[in-house]
Amino acid sequence: MSQRFLLPCECGQTLVIQIGQAGQDIACVCGRTVTVPGMREIRRLQVADQDSAAQSDRHAAAAGFSPARVVFSLGVAIAFLGLAFAGFMLVQRAQLDLGLSEVEQRKYEDDIIESFSADLALDAWRELRHAGLGSQDPSASLISRKLYNEAGSAIQQALIVTAIAGVLAAIAAVVDRKAAK
Repeated sequence: MSQRFLLPCECGQTLVIQIGQAGQDIACVCGRTVTVPGMREIRRLQVADQDSAAQSDRHAAAAGFSPARVVFSLGVAIAFLGLAFAGFMLVQRAQLDLGLSEVEQRKYEDDIIESFSADLALDAWRELRHAGLGSQDPSASLISRKLYNEAGSAIQQALIVTAIAGVLAAIAAVVDRKAAK
């Protein structure tokens, strides 16, 4: 284990450092960033005893946690999940078979009716009058269109959540950076 030294911070705390940290910026428990001096200046600092080194290790572990960092991490995770969900829904939406549009479907049906002879139209009318229209289940095309629209709404909602999470992560990063200064 290399020799450790005590580096004072402006707040009055002392940070335990090693020669290998020369020139690096380290965080104090107060949130300030302290620049470690060069090797020559480090050797002029007070040597740390075992108790102060152990205490510094505990402070360093505590300095890694801050509410802003937690919010940042959650924001990034939620943004990632939102993008992943939006991408998944986009792929699912692209795979839907929408069939004919409503206008195309109506034209297709009109063309069939127009192709009927008078006798065939009369027979079809009698059959419908006798049997009725039957069950009116929605067509596969109509169901696909509904799913397509719902997937579009889900994508929009996922992107909104992603944007909000991204803004929260950015705000948390700025707050954490300001607190470190």
